[in-house]
Amino acid sequence: MAETMRETFGDASAEYDKYRYVRIWKGHMVMGDPPENLQEKFEAGIPNAIELMNGLIRRLQEKHAELEQDEETYFATVLPDLNLHPRIDRNQKGSGLHLRYLAAAFIK
Repeated sequence: MAETMRETFGDASAEYDKYRYVRIWKGHMVMGDPPENLQEKFEAGIPNAIELMNGLIRRLQEKHAELEQDEETYFATVLPDLNLHPRIDRNQKGSGLHLRYLAAAFIK
């Protein structure tokens, strides 16, 4: 789960920072627990893990909606000091397509 969150939200994201140590588990860790107890605790943690993942999916959907609403403003904010060639800058009017290419190239 942690690796998926890191890949999706990024190393420096609040989401990754908050949930990076979450495990599919419910209950106390006890040394010497028999395997059947371990399995029960794992299975008991699945509903909480599903709830957490659904919350993170909703967060991604919110972020996506924000980007869709104002893509040009978003990229202008992300890349504020980018000195665009005048031809590229002229072509941006009315089309955020070149901004997607720039983001793909510079934001990794």
